[in-house]
Amino acid sequence: MGVTAAALLGALLLAVLVDANLVSDVNIKIAQEQGPNTCVIEEVPGTKHKIWTECKYWADRDICGRKAVVRYDCCEGFSRVEGQHGCTGVLPLQDVVKTARAAGAARFAALLESSGLADRLRAEGGAFTVFAPSDQAMDELTSAQLAALRGARANNPILNHHIVANKMMSKSWGADQQLLSRLQGSMLRVNKYSSKIETVNCATIVRKDQEATNGVVHIVDALLDPERSTHVDLSVAVEQDGRFRQLSRLMQRSELFNTLRRQNVAYTLFAPNDEAFQKIPVARLQRLEADDEARDALLRHLVVPHPVCVGAVVGPHRFPTRGAERLAFDCDARGATVAGVRFGADADMTLATDGLLYMLDDVPLPNRVKTLLQLVQEERLYSFAEVVRAAGLESLLDGDGDYTLFAPSEAAMASLAYGQLNRLRADQAAARSFVMLHLSRGRIATETITDNQVAQTLENDALRLQVYRKGYGVEDALIERPDVQGLNGVLHVITKCLRSANVTLEETLRQDGNYTTFLRAMDRLREDSPNSLEFRGSRTAYTFLVPSDQAFQRLGVAKLQSLLANTTLLARTLKNHVVDDMVGTESFRENLQYTVPSRQSSLHVTRADGKLRVNDATVLTCDRTNRQGVVHYINKVLIPEEQHVHVTVPPVSVPRVRWEEQERTTVHEERGEDDDDYVDPDLGPQPEVYRGRPGPALQEEHRYREEHVAGRGGAASSWRQQQHHQQQRVQHAAHHYLHNTNNYYQE
Repeated sequence: MGVTAAALLGALLLAVLVDANLVSDVNIKIAQEQGPNTCVIEEVPGTKHKIWTECKYWADRDICGRKAVVRYDCCEGFSRVEGQHGCTGVLPLQDVVKTARAAGAARFAALLESSGLADRLRAEGGAFTVFAPSDQAMDELTSAQLAALRGARANNPILNHHIVANKMMSKSWGADQQLLSRLQGSMLRVNKYSSKIETVNCATIVRKDQEATNGVVHIVDALLDPERSTHVDLSVAVEQDGRFRQLSRLMQRSELFNTLRRQNVAYTLFAPNDEAFQKIPVARLQRLEADDEARDALLRHLVVPHPVCVGAVVGPHRFPTRGAERLAFDCDARGATVAGVRFGADADMTLATDGLLYMLDDVPLPNRVKTLLQLVQEERLYSFAEVVRAAGLESLLDGDGDYTLFAPSEAAMASLAYGQLNRLRADQAAARSFVMLHLSRGRIATETITDNQVAQTLENDALRLQVYRKGYGVEDALIERPDVQGLNGVLHVITKCLRSANVTLEETLRQDGNYTTFLRAMDRLREDSPNSLEFRGSRTAYTFLVPSDQAFQRLGVAKLQSLLANTTLLARTLKNHVVDDMVGTESFRENLQYTVPSRQSSLHVTRADGKLRVNDATVLTCDRTNRQGVVHYINKVLIPEEQHVHVTVPPVSVPRVRWEEQERTTVHEERGEDDDDYVDPDLGPQPEVYRGRPGPALQEEHRYREEHVAGRGGAASSWRQQQHHQQQRVQHAAHHYLHNTNNYYQE
């Protein structure tokens, strides 16, 4: 490769590193200042973490909560030359034993020499790969390991277990690979991790690829003890180990491990010992054993589908399991944890033919094996948990049974009216009613919910369920975290606290006040047509869009009186305010447009800038639940678009032309409108009437009348004659008004 091509490749590599935000600009600059053939050493002072990376560019990071220090030294095979920048000297190659000694494994190299194994390797010829424990690792050997190495000969099992035939550079092995060691029948498992840690039998490789004349040396931070390996698979290893009797019983009743054996894949089993299972209450453990689904969920939660070495965990990480949830790993100065369960300083690990086994002193529980009370705590629903405790219902949520719990989120509990949460904490009866209103018998998963489905609470209140696009609701709340399956039920976290809905629609409107006109309209319609506003049948809940009294008043006296007198139009108008479905306002998301069918037409709903609008009306107060459904109060009457209120216009009198013209002009100046946009405070828009011809509103009313009186003999003709006479009267009045106005200006 030419100099120019190499420079371009280097520039491209730097661009990738910077774009990926892996290495900061400062670190790149520092690395370039070190000169050629210099590589990073990453270490954490006060710990055994020290890795020769063989990389020039390296990102700053924390190792188990501590800041790692980056410094530079010569890369493998290079040395510094006095007066030269960087590392320009090339070291001569030596055999694997001398290379190991020079790389920091002098004590292990001495054992190879004293045992005669070094001479045997030289005599055999060929290339070898040696995984040599560092001097620090040799200082940490147990008394049993020291005894096994004392007076070692060339056939010593421990020494031979560190050597593999052929030269195996780190780039040649994959993420998970087994290598046959010189110890007959024993394998070494090599792994690479995203944390940039590489391991052999879960010992960290701290210095790799030290080339030799007869192979390569990799320095590791622990002795590779063959006593930690077994020649059976994991399920057999558990069965043969007397510490895992309870786990073995559970495994024998599951097909999971037979499946893993047939798939011939490596995995990691986190095995709770018998003492760990004894920490689970007896009744709960018995239910776990009897519940096939819960038992399978637990076993799957203990299996990670690839080898996991604890030494490769350098910070928080969540590994996928064979179950529905991930296992959370972390580490600190005291060591590593899995699902909050701490490993010992020297994790009790066994290498089986198909993976790794770690013994645990606690049982990491998936959600499916936790009770509803545990799930409430797990989801950090602290306020709701306090109310459960105040209600004396902890034993219910922690015991047997199958329930569905709609638990309000912490934000939902915080939104309760001032003082209500404190009252729930202090009043056991109120707290009990509150909790029971959120609890239903039986498991209700969202996959089984249908729109307008009704669930009964433990005190026989009805909870109405809704199916929305991309979501589900209960009463006026949304389910924001669904289907957290537990041992004794399923938890749904919801966005609002549920309220008892034991009042009728009419009672709700009377209690809230300011909605008497809507009530009067309903009564008026029921007098004329008792079944026109019937809220029964297949639907169980409805949505009512109720205009305030002021909204009706804005129609004007004449228009309102005409609306109440015209039962056909009144029916259409009221039906336009009723949706045959229970729709909470939280189901409408910001900056989206929804089409909601009312009983009369299609309504267009939008939410923008925190305001919810239905057609051109704004929702003032929302989500008032009652027996019939939910009420949203709006500031405008939703007259059906295809219908218009017909107003009988009285003859226009102009007792004081000058004053009326001034008033009209003032109105226009205040509104900034043209004459054609003039809105009479009582009659509404009438621009076309002044022109002496019926406008679209009257034309539409004519068509509607003709359509609905067709086939009634002379009724249609009579009605048209009345309309014709009335129109002539209005035109005459308008002509008289304009004539007087012209006379005024002529004066």
